[in-house]
Amino acid sequence: HENDVALRYPRRWPERQNEEERAKFLEILRGLYSDDSLSVWFGDEAGFEGDPRPRRVWVKKGSKPKVPYLGDHIRESVVGAVNPKAGDFFSLVVPQSDSDIFQAFLDEFAKHTSKKEKGKKTVLVVDNASWHKNTSIRWHHITPVFLPAYSPDLNPIEVIWRVLKERFFTGWIAKTPDDLVQRLCSAIRSLIAEEVSSIASIDHLLH
Repeated sequence: HENDVALRYPRRWPERQNEEERAKFLEILRGLYSDDSLSVWFGDEAGFEGDPRPRRVWVKKGSKPKVPYLGDHIRESVVGAVNPKAGDFFSLVVPQSDSDIFQAFLDEFAKHTSKKEKGKKTVLVVDNASWHKNTSIRWHHITPVFLPAYSPDLNPIEVIWRVLKERFFTGWIAKTPDDLVQRLCSAIRSLIAEEVSSIASIDHLLH
């Protein structure tokens, strides 16, 4: 503390980023965000485990905190999309991520945006996962825009996943798959009740 330093876990950072492609994407993003006729969403999938990995917590010096685990390998996934400008978030809890699951998500997401965004065109920014680029995918009225490779930091929904895991799954374990599903649904509802636009802000990307 006297030397103004603190203990931190380093963030994993991909070495294969293409700075030229990232710069081009940010220019495209600024153009999309400046068009009031568009509704810009950011989509992604995330896995949640019943035995989350331990995270740093504050404890008294000399104590030895323990985090319980079952080792049952309970796991669920969430596929979702966030609209930072509107503060809107849409998601489904699913068993895994693949083309069929992503199509089911798009079918429901299309209904959601059709009802809420009358008169606006919907853009969905996603990464380059194989199921996002499957030629059989039906996008409905949604226009896909793909992130540069190895650039999760340009997708604000990643912050949503991190907040969910840190706030609702630190020191918590699921004894059954249903426990995990219920916890996920409760966590997502709680997050939606807050100001989603502030959590998933992309202002730092646009300037």
